[in-house]
Amino acid sequence: MLIILLTWEDRSHDIVVRAARCGFNITGKNRGFCCSRLIHQATPFHPKYRAAIGIKLDRMLGRIAGKTDAQVATALQEYVDGMQHMLKGLN
Repeated sequence: MLIILLTWEDRSHDIVVRAARCGFNITGKNRGFCCSRLIHQATPFHPKYRAAIGIKLDRMLGRIAGKTDAQVATALQEYVDGMQHMLKGLN
């Protein structure tokens, strides 16, 4: 099973747009995580998950004020990497 950490719908979020200008790839393989069926079945339904990701991205907006697009890309990649690391611990 593959859990997508950032969904295609997130591509228009300001953080993702700014990060993409510096090379962040919303369709890249590093935005997902292969997991066991147990973890996948415990994952919230897509609308709830989307809402949670949207809230997280919105909160990140406050922390990136005054940052360059490159710094935004780094922050977003660190978030995705952190999520992957956390999920690997649950798998």
